[in-house]
Amino acid sequence: MHTRQLTLIAIFTLVSCLALPSTLAQNSEISLQEAIRHQLAEIADITLPQEMDLAWRKLRQFYSQRRYQPVWFDDSRLNARAQTWLETIKSAHTHGLNPYDYHLGFLQRHQSAGPISLRVWMELQLTKALMLYIEHMQAGRLTPEEMNLDWHITKPPVDTQAWLQRILDAADFQQALDSLQPPHADYRRLRAALIKYLAMQSAGGWPGIPDGPVLQTGDTDEQVAMIRRRLLAEGDLEIEPLTGKFLFDATLKESLEHFQVRYGIDVDGVAGPETRAAMNIPIAERIQQMQLNLERWRWLPKEFGERYILVNTAGFELAVYEHNEPLFIMRVIAGTPERSTQAVAGPLQGIVFNPYWYVPRNIALNDILPLQQRNPNYLKTMGIRVFKNNQAAPTEIQPDKIAWEQLNQDNFPYEFRQDPGPGNSLGSIKFKFANNFALYLHDTPKKRLFNKETRAFSSGCIRVENAIDLAEYLLQNHDGWTKQKIQEIIDSGETVSVDLQTSIPLYLVYWTAWVGSDGNVYFRKDIYGWDKSQSECK
Repeated sequence: MHTRQLTLIAIFTLVSCLALPSTLAQNSEISLQEAIRHQLAEIADITLPQEMDLAWRKLRQFYSQRRYQPVWFDDSRLNARAQTWLETIKSAHTHGLNPYDYHLGFLQRHQSAGPISLRVWMELQLTKALMLYIEHMQAGRLTPEEMNLDWHITKPPVDTQAWLQRILDAADFQQALDSLQPPHADYRRLRAALIKYLAMQSAGGWPGIPDGPVLQTGDTDEQVAMIRRRLLAEGDLEIEPLTGKFLFDATLKESLEHFQVRYGIDVDGVAGPETRAAMNIPIAERIQQMQLNLERWRWLPKEFGERYILVNTAGFELAVYEHNEPLFIMRVIAGTPERSTQAVAGPLQGIVFNPYWYVPRNIALNDILPLQQRNPNYLKTMGIRVFKNNQAAPTEIQPDKIAWEQLNQDNFPYEFRQDPGPGNSLGSIKFKFANNFALYLHDTPKKRLFNKETRAFSSGCIRVENAIDLAEYLLQNHDGWTKQKIQEIIDSGETVSVDLQTSIPLYLVYWTAWVGSDGNVYFRKDIYGWDKSQSECK
């Protein structure tokens, strides 16, 4: 558990001991309403850390506005609304949240009627738990900053008091609680899958596969039966054969390929080391992976717009959405682990055909300069020009006039620009994306890399497999911009920039677990280590 949370739990225990006025326990005449007022006044006199003091100030404000009327008790017993809320707390793990963050242990121990001092504390803790649950469901339990993640999408603001009142005023309390979760279909699909995996875990999970030979179609081995049972567990295989359980048949090959697609493994239908390793990851780890991704969903805005583009850098996919459902999906290449693609959001504003590539300084220094130092003709071969960058109007310098061996991190007064053409690193199309990290989407001449399952090859920007198709979609409402016209402009070699009439929101996110519109659960490797950092903060 995170150190900060341990501290808060210790403080909570201290407050619960200090803030139970003995006069309340001794006075059977006092009403619960008056007891709540006394209790909150007592706690106001205790010096608390800023974060905890803020929570109690919100609580005092809430009860003051309702004249200290209880929410969860009818006379001396918990009411139906309290029971519904307790059941919701118990199911918080199905959202990837920890029920004990909402005082589940304390609330379960003290559900029966007790002295008024205990009822007051139950009343306040039930409300405080709901306020915390609102904040967690609306904006997440953790913050990317405390884990040093490259996540730069602004979290949605949360009006806790307004949400609290809205939920308590609702005619259907359970429905109001359910409305706290992100409205996105992808979130709800992933949560539904998590519930299934939790049930699967309760039933014993799935079997491990011991070390063994590489197995493929036509082989006969005792481990074939184990592999078949493993595929049955997640639904990649529907039924076992009536005979030949040790024979690796065509049906098993097809099921294994289905598993490999879901897990981002090169699809060959062979039970090799990578496939075996994926099969042997325990269900508990897959459940945690799903829970971590649900948390990241809660960091995002509640509304993306009627249409938007979402790029999953861990899954190496771009999806164009309309009305929260994917219209089409294409493969992409994302940043390497050393040059990871940040999670950012912003408007995609325009398209440049046959773009120039203005080489970022870090790439010029770390990638291109060493190649030029080894091969004096490298820049010329790649169509890269050199400009002096310390002048108001940069002046082009011929590469053979530069002492390349003398250049380094501290001495590099040049800029590189690659001309449009077949070898341009941006390919034929660049998509202009407003953000603070010089990130954009673009075409690429290196098409063969899209055949890889793990596609972390770029310096941070996103390379798009079908750039012409994406451009055609974005320009569909622009007069005359057909695919034929796009191809003609590309073939001309002329640099043409087009602003979109209406920008479209673009989100670069990081999902290592998701459910596709086909209903299948997909898992990917934690290439940037964000799952690991997040899990260490739980």
